[in-house]
Amino acid sequence: GHLQTNKVKYIAGFVHCIHGVDSLRLLKEIEKQAARHDKVIDCLLQLHIAREETKFGLSYDEAEELLEQAGKESLPHVRIAGFMGMASNTEDVAVVRAEFNGLKIFLDRMQKRYPDLKELSMGMSADLAAAVAEGATMELYALLANFAQGAGVIYFLAMFLIVLVYALRPKNRDVFDVAARAPLRE
Repeated sequence: GHLQTNKVKYIAGFVHCIHGVDSLRLLKEIEKQAARHDKVIDCLLQLHIAREETKFGLSYDEAEELLEQAGKESLPHVRIAGFMGMASNTEDVAVVRAEFNGLKIFLDRMQKRYPDLKELSMGMSADLAAAVAEGATMELYALLANFAQGAGVIYFLAMFLIVLVYALRPKNRDVFDVAARAPLRE
């Protein structure tokens, strides 16, 4: 959910990345609290990519404006590392992929001006395969990090099984067929 500015002080010492940042005010509070803990906190700007009103986030224009504003501020303890978006809650894979693809295109465009933007957090259990096919990075890193730590092997295997079961459902096979034929992005 949405992170309230007054709650940042409670989490800043325990996190390395905050998803769902949607204002300069929130970035400034993260800066203040990260400085108290002498650390840099990665932040992902949350964009509203879904066709439904129940999700929140910045428009593409607002995100671009926030990047410009943040660049003018002194925020040495905050690094805007990328974007986060949640797709529409629909069984229509084409809609979900189009929303994720729009966010990937925006990331690619913004990277030309802001080369530190590298992360793309998108996809939940139901649409993880579509997210990965469209360029999600955070979920893959989380899976690999858990696997590499050894203690997370069970978690890694559980997530692998979820994706496998998802792939075996007939109505979802097209996601993996398209993903398998998609050219690799550089």
